[in-house]
Amino acid sequence: MTLFDRAPNVAPETYVAPSATLVGNVYMSDRASVGYGAVLRADTNYVHVGAYSHIGDSTVVTVSLDRKGAPGGFAMGNWALVGSNCKLSSCLLDNRCFVGSGSVVEHNCWVGESAVLAPGSVLLPFTHVPAGEVWGGNPAQKIRDTSAEEKEFIKESTEAKAELAAAHAGEFELPYANAALEELVQLRAEYRASQK
Repeated sequence: MTLFDRAPNVAPETYVAPSATLVGNVYMSDRASVGYGAVLRADTNYVHVGAYSHIGDSTVVTVSLDRKGAPGGFAMGNWALVGSNCKLSSCLLDNRCFVGSGSVVEHNCWVGESAVLAPGSVLLPFTHVPAGEVWGGNPAQKIRDTSAEEKEFIKESTEAKAELAAAHAGEFELPYANAALEELVQLRAEYRASQK
């Protein structure tokens, strides 16, 4: 959805589920994916999702205006993974990090490279999870360092998500899906013409 003359910019090899919503200044890098029912709302700032990164089903990403030197955008590095049903607000998720399902990451948080946030955790505003650490709880705190197995799990999971997203994209390209998409594009064009 275009908002304030800013439209999402989605790379050709990216998969956005048909029921996901991208609003405004959203940039999706190659082989990134957004799951079913997810919402990326870049109405007052930007949302950037890096290559091979995945945002799970029903996750909501919101942004805010920059205030007093604190950035209000959302940035997600490469090869990062966010589970389903998360709430992410104006934060930074570094390369190869993992945010477990049902987690809440409040504004101006930074999850470092190869860091892990356990499922259902809550990061309070302005919290920094250093690189290579596992955090969990409400409010989240350090549990231990990230293991080599967990780092490998993140890498394997992002690759698997990219392959699965490509399979879903292939299904969406079937003739009946294309016909429905063409009809939607036509209806949108007619609506815009009627508003002028």
